[in-house]
This record gives sequence, C-alpha cells and structure tokens, in this order.
Amino acid sequence: MDDLKFENLTPELEALIEEARKDNEMMPGFREKVWRDLAKTAEKMKRRRRLRMFFASVSAAAALFLLFLGISSALPGSAGKPDYTSTVSQGKPVTIELVFNAKSDLEKVKFDIDLDDGVSFYSSNNEIRATKKQTWQGSLKKGENRIPFVVYTKSEGKFSITAQAEYEKFIHRRKILLDAQQKEVAVTMLTLDPIPLN
Repeated sequence: MDDLKFENLTPELEALIEEARKDNEMMPGFREKVWRDLAKTAEKMKRRRRLRMFFASVSAAAALFLLFLGISSALPGSAGKPDYTSTVSQGKPVTIELVFNAKSDLEKVKFDIDLDDGVSFYSSNNEIRATKKQTWQGSLKKGENRIPFVVYTKSEGKFSITAQAEYEKFIHRRKILLDAQQKEVAVTMLTLDPIPLN
C-alpha cells in the first residue's frame, strides 16, 4: 500500500488509505472497501475526463467555425468560394478576365475598374499606366461576356482590384485579390453580391 500513488482522490479516500497505512492488520473487508471506493473514484474520473475531452473538441470545432466565419465576413458581400485562383511570376503582367452574364443583348452598360495603390494597368500608354481607375460604356451580348484587362505589381504586398458593371437593374461586382510575393503573384477573383440600382 505504501508505494501506491493516486491523484485527485476524495478526502474520504485519502483518510481510508492513511488509516490502512497505519494499521498493518486490517479488519476483514476493509481492503475491499478501499479498493471498491478507489474503483468508483477512478470510474468517475474517467467519465469526467471523457466529458472534458468531448467539450474540448466541441469548443475547438466551434472556434474553427467562428474563424471560418470571420474570414468569410472579411470580404463583405462575398458570394462564397472564389471564381478562380491562379499564380503568375512576379514582375510579369497579370491578365484578368471579368465574366458577366446577361439575360439579353444590352447597350450602354457602365463598366468600372479601380486599382489599389501598388497595382498599375499594363500598357505602353503612360497615361493609362498612371491612372488607377478606368470607366467606360459598352455593350453585353446575351449569355456569357468576357472582358480581359492586364495589370502588374512592382512590389510585394496584398492588393485588391474592384470591378463592376451596371446592368439589368443591378451593380454586378467582382473583387480581385493579388498577393504579391518575392517570386510570384497569387490571383483570386470573387463574385460579390449584386447591389440594386436606385
């Protein structure tokens, strides 16, 4: 009995064990009572441990879910998973294709592209390279319409581009994220929820 070591015992069990240690000639049934009580305590401790592990895993899952929600809400109006992701070597031009779907042929559609500082339009025209915003009127054909444009980054960092088209009583928005690292630029495009036109 002297070399037994138990942790987190009840005060009653500690008293019983201490009594058993002092008395070399235990009364009949005393040893069994001690071990029965120890077995009950061990079972309670196992149950508590299982409950603690269950609540810890539930808490961890809840924390991951909240983290996911926090990341999703960092881009307000995001419609979910990205339209596409790709990578381009750093210093190379990045071609981006905006995709807009129209229910019918449309004229006088207003388009806007806004660049963050750190991103420039890729062009031989100095005036275009110097501007951060392009606005124009154009048309859309019924179905899928692809509008390409080319940009580049000179430095490392995280940049964004906002593009939109106004048609069919909504502003249809796209968010392009550029993560420029030393060797490559990661490109992610998201479709944001449309905003009704007033």
